[in-house]
Amino acid sequence: MASHRLSYALIAPFITWGVIIVVINFIGYNSLRGMSAPIATLNVVNEVLVRFHRVIYYTLEVAGALSVTATAYFKAILANELSQWRTDVAVMLYGKNVLGSGTESASVDLLYLFQHYRLATTGVLFGGTSRPADLLYHTDACLCGDPEACQPDGSPYFQATRNGLDVLLNAHFSAAESLITQPDEASGLNTIEFHLLWATGQQDMEGGLSMMNEVFLGDVQDAYNKVEVQQVAMFVISWLLALAFLVFQLRPFLRKALGETRRIAELLSQLPAEVNVEGLVMRVIIGDGQRKTSSTGAKPSRPSEDSAHVKRRGGMQSMKQLA
Repeated sequence: MASHRLSYALIAPFITWGVIIVVINFIGYNSLRGMSAPIATLNVVNEVLVRFHRVIYYTLEVAGALSVTATAYFKAILANELSQWRTDVAVMLYGKNVLGSGTESASVDLLYLFQHYRLATTGVLFGGTSRPADLLYHTDACLCGDPEACQPDGSPYFQATRNGLDVLLNAHFSAAESLITQPDEASGLNTIEFHLLWATGQQDMEGGLSMMNEVFLGDVQDAYNKVEVQQVAMFVISWLLALAFLVFQLRPFLRKALGETRRIAELLSQLPAEVNVEGLVMRVIIGDGQRKTSSTGAKPSRPSEDSAHVKRRGGMQSMKQLA
């Protein structure tokens, strides 16, 4: 029983270490498994920002075109970019289920979009936090990253930039669509639509979308930071268990094993020189097996009757008594 308890005591730290590894990794796995939707939403927000830059670029191409033919050409591209931008914004707000509403432009490949947004199961409005809704609907603050670039009180675009990101998005949608539908010869740099897109795009719109990005980027980074802390804690615990095992179990065990080895050597040195020590040890080790074989009817080998055998039996009995 003592050897069994010693064996259990020696493997207990490894069992404990294994349980700790499994528990910590399970907690980290559950934390990251729930981040697929926020990460997908973060990607959609980034795509909305990229699509906005493309809309601004083709707006400049339309307004600065040198001929009516070039204006018509760039308007077709701008119309496609605007349609995709609307789709991206809808998915950002409500998730991928909005693609089945039938309100999107026929130029958008829905099969591609379903595959592209397959992980965006929830929009920013249903992500379990009120910060996106506050940014979209419940704020009257300037959205610019640089406060000095905010629209002044007397600006015609002041109300569009101080009633949340949703109002600003709709203003940009309307301005871009109006620029596309008006006559080609009148779609120049002096149009009201171009002025609105240019005056509020690079500062207010980009600032608002960047704020939306920071909301979900912070959540994703917090989740990964927590898992990182868990892994560091697991590493530290592993080293502490290893040191504890070395100091409190392995070293005492080796010291005790060394003492037992010395004691056995002293016992064996007291036997007569003609005694077969190896044979005695083997008989002690496999003695139980021989007894089991005898009990099943097997015929044990007959020991010789010479004097050396008698001495070996006496030595074996003395070893058992000493043990």
